[in-house]
Order: sequence, then C-alpha cells, then structure tokens
Amino acid sequence: MNAIALIGDLKPFQVLTIGMGLVLFLLTFEMIRRDLLRTAYALLWLASGLAVALIGLFPDAVNLLAKYTGMNYQTGMLFSVFGFVLLLMMQYSIIISRLSTRNKLLTQDVAILREQVRRLAVRIDSHGTAPSDPEPSPSRSPEAPGKAGESSDSR
Repeated sequence: MNAIALIGDLKPFQVLTIGMGLVLFLLTFEMIRRDLLRTAYALLWLASGLAVALIGLFPDAVNLLAKYTGMNYQTGMLFSVFGFVLLLMMQYSIIISRLSTRNKLLTQDVAILREQVRRLAVRIDSHGTAPSDPEPSPSRSPEAPGKAGESSDSR
C-alpha cells in the first residue's frame, strides 16, 4: 500500500490530527535546535506530538483503550487531556520552585558582594590604597545556587 492511497483513506479529522501532532513534534525540535527549549523540558512535548499523530493515524486505538478501561470516548479523552495538563503543571511547578530558590540565593550573594565592595571602597578612601588583607566576610560554598553535584546549566 503506498502513502498516497493511505492518505486518501484518511478522514479529514484524522489528517488534521496527524498534522497537528507533526507540527507540535517538529516545532519542538526546532525550538530545541534554536536553543529556546531545553531537551529536558521538551520530552513531554515530543511525546505529546507523537501521541497526537498516532491517535490521528489509529483513532480506533482510543476506542479500544476506552473499551478496556470502561470509559466512553469523550470521558477517556477528557481524562487523558486532564492528566496531561496535570503533568505539565507539576513539571513547571517544580521548575519554577527550583528557579525561585536559585534566584533568592543569587540575590543574597549579590547583596553580600555589594557590601564587600562598599567596605573596600570605604577602606580605600580612608587609607588611600587598597588593603593587602581584605576583611573576612560571610560566604557560601561555591555550590550554593545549585545542589551539590548538579551543574548550573543542565542542558
């Protein structure tokens, strides 16, 4: 069976669904290529695009799944979409929480550095030269913004 005969046998909603899935899939790859989306975050979008395209190709698979789970088609689709949205919300909540914590730590580090610069400027103004032994200051470990063993840029 050739591809043109297969396309001719598809219903319009199938063509639309397959097209939407492929567009989502290819758009995700393009965003990764342009470095607009990290691969770690793109996996869910790639899987979604593939799932939408497969549902378009094999719409009876959804009916078969609905038959085995005891749900009707609309309920099953609504449940699937709701589950997907919950997964997205959980993933992005985790990302936002990590970034919020990291932002807070970096802001505190900047405040400490500004205070050190201010103190050095005052000492330079009062002595006329830079001190040979700067004051000890509170500092964090170099891994403070991220977690131990984790790189700051996890691409």
